[in-house]
Amino acid sequence: MADAAARRIRYGGLAGAALVAAASWLVGALPAAPPPITAGAFWRDPAGPLGLAAWFGGVALWALAWWRGRAVPGGARWGAATLALWAVPLLLAAPLGSRDVYSYACQGELVARGLDPYAATPATLPCRWVGAVAPLWRDTPAPYGPVFLALAGAAAVLGGGSLWVTILLLRLAALLPLLLVGVCLARPPAGGGSLRVGGRGSASVGGGGFSFRTAWLFLGCPLVGAHLLVGAHNDALMIGLLVAGLVLAVRALATGERGGSRLGWLAGAGALVGAAVAVKATAAVALPFLALGVVAASRPPAGGPVGGKALGAPDGALRGPDGALGGSGGVSGGPGAVRGAGGRWWVGAVGGAGLLVVVAAVVLWGAGVVSGFGVGWVAALRHTGATTQWSAPFTAVGMALDHLGGLFGVGPGAVPVARGVGVVVFAAVAGVLALAQWRGRLGLPAAVGGALAAAVLCAPVLYPWYVAWPLAALALAGGVAARRWALLGAAAALLALPDGAGVPALTKPLAGVVAAGLLVAAGRWLRRGCRSHRPRPAG
Repeated sequence: MADAAARRIRYGGLAGAALVAAASWLVGALPAAPPPITAGAFWRDPAGPLGLAAWFGGVALWALAWWRGRAVPGGARWGAATLALWAVPLLLAAPLGSRDVYSYACQGELVARGLDPYAATPATLPCRWVGAVAPLWRDTPAPYGPVFLALAGAAAVLGGGSLWVTILLLRLAALLPLLLVGVCLARPPAGGGSLRVGGRGSASVGGGGFSFRTAWLFLGCPLVGAHLLVGAHNDALMIGLLVAGLVLAVRALATGERGGSRLGWLAGAGALVGAAVAVKATAAVALPFLALGVVAASRPPAGGPVGGKALGAPDGALRGPDGALGGSGGVSGGPGAVRGAGGRWWVGAVGGAGLLVVVAAVVLWGAGVVSGFGVGWVAALRHTGATTQWSAPFTAVGMALDHLGGLFGVGPGAVPVARGVGVVVFAAVAGVLALAQWRGRLGLPAAVGGALAAAVLCAPVLYPWYVAWPLAALALAGGVAARRWALLGAAAALLALPDGAGVPALTKPLAGVVAAGLLVAAGRWLRRGCRSHRPRPAG
């Protein structure tokens, strides 16, 4: 019975992935000039209805197999073989859901020809493939870091003038980091991941567990395969480097190693996170939480240097109820909580956190110097909010207010204000997460994942693949939040049509509906929070 269920999941997911690949060739983001973005464009295309059916049906079938596959007792070998099988049609698919890969190719050509991608644009040369780039981005400087642009330049050179070879190389640059994430999530860091040092104020540093089920939740999600892999988004590279840095930080804080060895792991974590920021600036959101985790994990527990190991408790007794890396958020404290007892524990704590941050900054600065691009990409980031779509919650609220104001003769202007409120809300959420992390109520992966999730929801623009940013960290933290975010990611995969047209861009009148839904959800969340903090009667 179990074997039959495993076969249905494996080949059902394969059928879904194959349908998605077929949709990419029928109505995908092919190199031909983008058609006008209208809802009727697909119906005028002879292959349009069939392509849309393959897209929606394929994602649905794939998502069903992925979700059911979490409970199949097939083991890591079965799961890895299944994911590899699903990847085969995806690697052979045409670009799907976005035309960003053509922008990458043109930015790579700028680099290959010695031009500054932060000053020149695909239209400057013009790039030989500029017709395939979405019109919005043809005359826009690259908003990406020097590490990614160096890779894009290498892909353009090695592609030898062939667009398809360049695309395959860029897809390879997305595939390898995804494999890295799978390895990081599936295999616990040597010597770490099971120790929990207790005490008041201990800081959680672990997660919900290193296991193949954790990797499956991320890698099997249709959002990851259909957008990060097929679309060859550089978000995959950013996530891969960031997750590797996060795991090294967990390794440093959850093991009993002292001195130089621990500092070496922290330096490695800083280097990887710095490289992630040099791909895409979003990764910088994680850096403060990594540094805070180092300091919090080094604090002595209340009452002196007494931890789980000092009390002689076995590792298994120190695990959380999920059995992997401790309770909601994982390994609490760390050896630093034991070693750091005394009046000067903060010296080593601040030194470790400072090392991580300084190494990250040096890697980021060095990437700009070595590439010759400097920090020009920071100025280019201002172009990333050029679109207005209801998929971004605060933008949706602004659009709804503008529409409502228009009924009373009030001019537009609410969107920038709503986006500004989003920035304030993100800062507030980050502060709450940091406080919970400092008090030991939130693990490092959960804090990083929560901050990235807040960045997604508070951003001025939200493309479907942005939802993948926090998924790996949340999967490592475990719990219901990870599962809910994964389901959100699977649904978000359908926010982009195969040719790269965004559903939110085609349905802007829905902004009011989205805003109303957000208000209802926020009200329910606040009411639930008030109930949970209501004092209980004595006795």
